[in-house]
Amino acid sequence: MKATLFRLEAIAAESAKGFRLRPTNSSRCIGLADNNTTAGAEMIEERCTGAADQRFLIQTG
Repeated sequence: MKATLFRLEAIAAESAKGFRLRPTNSSRCIGLADNNTTAGAEMIEERCTGAADQRFLIQTG
């Protein structure tokens, strides 16, 4: 199994806060396949659009 590394980019727009995930070897973004928001949903690499399916909240602890 091959590992993939991601960059986190902060999104700080007034209407949207969170992070964008980008593979370190690509300029594309990670988004939810078919905009599925259920636990365990598939994520795919796609063109960056700024859409909600490419915005993630990350919590620690």
